[in-house]
Amino acid sequence: MQPPAIRFRRDRSGAAAVEFALVLPVLCVALLGTVDGWSYVTNSLSMRAGVK
Repeated sequence: MQPPAIRFRRDRSGAAAVEFALVLPVLCVALLGTVDGWSYVTNSLSMRAGVK
């Protein structure tokens, strides 16, 4: 029987969930940055059209 620390280190059953939890904040920031940038562009275009 192996010590619990070695069994835990070799167990890969939660690796995908941990990787997803590490990548999710980066994806959320990228998505929110895209939405914010798109909002800036559309507001800028509508302000330019209103000035004309």
